[in-house]
This record gives sequence, C-alpha cells and structure tokens, in this order.
Amino acid sequence: MSSLKSNEQEALDRSRLVREVLGHFATGVAVITATSTDGEPVGMSVNSFTSVSLEPPLVLFCAGRQSGTWKSIQASGQFCANILDITQQDLAGRFASRTADRFAGVEYKQGVTGSPVLAGASAFVDCRIVSELDGGDHVIVVGEVLDHGMSHDPTPLVFYRSRYSAVSGEGISTAAITQARLYVQQKVAELPSAATPIERLGTAVCAFVISLLAMSKEIRHALRNLWYARVDVRDELIAEEHAFFILWDELLAEVLTFGELRDRLPLDIARQLCMGTLGWVVNWWTPEYCTPEELASMAREFVLHGLISNLQQHGTAGDSLIGPV
Repeated sequence: MSSLKSNEQEALDRSRLVREVLGHFATGVAVITATSTDGEPVGMSVNSFTSVSLEPPLVLFCAGRQSGTWKSIQASGQFCANILDITQQDLAGRFASRTADRFAGVEYKQGVTGSPVLAGASAFVDCRIVSELDGGDHVIVVGEVLDHGMSHDPTPLVFYRSRYSAVSGEGISTAAITQARLYVQQKVAELPSAATPIERLGTAVCAFVISLLAMSKEIRHALRNLWYARVDVRDELIAEEHAFFILWDELLAEVLTFGELRDRLPLDIARQLCMGTLGWVVNWWTPEYCTPEELASMAREFVLHGLISNLQQHGTAGDSLIGPV
C-alpha cells in the first residue's frame, strides 16, 4: 500500500513539475464557445488555441477529455474561438471557473455556425470541427475556419506561469516612460535661463504630448493599466511614474510660487489633471484630425488656460508667451 501511495505521489510531483516548466511558455487566452444541442450557450477558457494551416484555414485547441463543456462542444460539431485582450481578464477567469451560468451578463451574438461571438473580443474565428486527435488526457480539436473577424487594436491577454499578464512589452513600457520623462526634462532645460514658469510648464506639456504620441498604442495601454502587470514590473513602472510626478510637481510649484496657479488648486490635483487629460487627449487623437505638433500646441493652450489664473494678464496664449512646440 505504501509503495502504491509512493508511486501516486511521484506521478503527482512529476505532473506538477511538468506544469511548472511548461508555464514558462507564454500563451494567449481564448474562450471557446458553442451552442449545445439543447440550444444553450457553452464556453470554456483555453490557452492551447493556435493556428495550424492557412490553406485550408485550420486552427486547434486542446480540451480535457472529462470536461462537460467539451462534450457539449463536441456534440455541436462546431465552435468559435474568441481571442481576449488585457481588459477581459475577468472574462477569462469566469470561463475557467465552475460557475454554473458562465454566460450570465455576458454580451454576445451568434456567429455563422450559431456559436457565441463574445462582445469585446479582440478577434474571433468561427469553425466547424474536422478532426479529433488523441492527446493523452486531452483531445486535440482541429477546426476549419468558416468566418473570422477583428474588433479593435488590442493589448493581448497573456497567460504566463499560471498568471494573466499583457504582451505589450512591459519592460519596454518602463523604458518608454523613462524616455518620455527625459525628453520633457531636455526640452525644459533647452529654454533660456530667463524663461518664465509658464513658459517652462507650456514647453513641458508640449514635450509630454509629443513623447506620448511616439509610443505605440499597446505601450500607452499598458501604462494606463499597470495594475495588470507582473508585480516586479509594476513596481518599476510605479517608481518611474513617481519620478515623473516629481518633475511635474516642481514645474507646477514654480508657477505657484509666482502666484499664477489657480486659487485653492492643490499641486497633486493640478498634476493629476494635467497628466490625465493629456494622456486621454493623445489616445483620442487620429492623424486625420491634426498633426502631432498642432495637437501639442492645442493641449498646451488648454492646460495653461485651465491651470493658470491670470494667463490673460501675460498676453495671448501664443508661442511668444509659452514657448515653441
């Protein structure tokens, strides 16, 4: 009996070690959905989804042999793979849980196969099952793509070492915000020594906008959602963000010292309004609207009119007052 228990423990330990080793391979996350033969939507999260062939278009995922959800999908003969982005971590968790009604409150539409296409998924492929292969304790399910689509330019959701993360270059995100801060500091330092606090702040606003526009959408998204990052990466981002906060606080304190900041406006609130507003302005911008330089100039005027109490006393908010872009 003890020998049997020992063998069982060894098998468990081996499985646990294999899982840990394979966890170092980062994967995307998809929710496989179908409509059961009873007409009910079913679905499960997988990180085994991948492409197989382009001609003909084939994909696959792996399902546990004992999974009740898989048996419903198998009986339907079709499935839709919904590829998730970083904002859908809760959805991934819901479809990986033992929740009785995984679709409660979840928006979706029916695809060409009748399988649910989840609202907000970054992409989907609607398929019919063409092959089921032996994969040990799993079934390797191959599907032919009948329809597909993309909804937006996402930051993908990643599963790595049993945790969700973002494949947006988290290390690059840290470098990007450092580069942005150094660029702002450089532009402010290039001003003449006689530059006024308003000129210095206006130049910083322009440089900040230009540096944000130089980042990819994925990096900007990662910076806005840094709490999704790994703990060590998140700590680096927070530290660098804090250094940026100090820079803005110093610039705003100069304006306050000269009595030019609006009354009763605390420095931390002024800084949050400044950085937050500029961040969202950049995310709403499209090249069809205006050039990056024009956007920076408009953002500068907007921020200064919002923060400075007596701007009109200095003249109009032109380049001669607040510095070049």
